[in-house]
Amino acid sequence: MVSDVPFGVLLSGGVDSSLNVALMSKLMDRPVITFTIGYEGEESTNEFKYARRISERYHTEHHESLINHKDAQDFLRLLVRLQDEPIADNVCIPLYFLAKVVRECGTAVVQVGESADENFLGYWWYEDYRKKPQTIYHRASRAGWVSRFFGKYEPSPRAFRAEDDDIRKRALRAKSCFGVAPPVGGAGCGES
Repeated sequence: MVSDVPFGVLLSGGVDSSLNVALMSKLMDRPVITFTIGYEGEESTNEFKYARRISERYHTEHHESLINHKDAQDFLRLLVRLQDEPIADNVCIPLYFLAKVVRECGTAVVQVGESADENFLGYWWYEDYRKKPQTIYHRASRAGWVSRFFGKYEPSPRAFRAEDDDIRKRALRAKSCFGVAPPVGGAGCGES
């Protein structure tokens, strides 16, 4: 927060950016400047309501920008020119428009929150990943270093027969760690 120029926070309302705002608001003698972007017609993916909740709680000077499909399409040619190399991360589009709003508001430096949502499984689609181990592994009665290292778990025979291709692939990869052979005749056995 030591800066010779105005600074703020990119606020999604997630764990990481919200924590940045909360901590900054406790340490600053002026409102934190926050920025959020959303997509027109895509209310289910917009983070406005979460960002607004944090902004209201910590009394930030909040700025929002709404982009539409045409804005994104028109930007694609410039995006190709601005990138140093091909990058397949679609966040480049909203970040460009967010940076534009940041600059238009006279802010030169922003803090961003990165990865706390991922680390704490903060997105709705992580629920599937959280449950994967339960569908792949089961308690093993193995002894020795494998049990100590892997917490006495090994791939479940059910996982090798799962209809979900991802579960079967994970079970097959896990079997090499545990030295467990898949059940004979199980669907997906030997597939990679």
